Amino acid sequence: KMFMSEMGPVILDIAQQVVIGVATKQLSGAEKRDEAYKQIQSKLTDAGIKAASHVVYAAIEIGVAKLKDK
Repeated sequence: KMFMSEMGPVILDIAQQVVIGVATKQLSGAEKRDEAYKQIQSKLTDAGIKAASHVVYAAIEIGVAKLKDK
């Protein structure tokens, strides 16, 4: 439901791009999640989009799931 808004697909797209980039880094799972969160929030801020932290973390989880499905 949280991704059904106008900005939902934009947030998911940004998260997917970031998750793909962070996945190849030599970091622990927690470090990858933290790095992805920082990058996504930065990109959202640059785009003038505000998203609650739980929305960003959910988008990260969706991005990870999509990456694993490939």
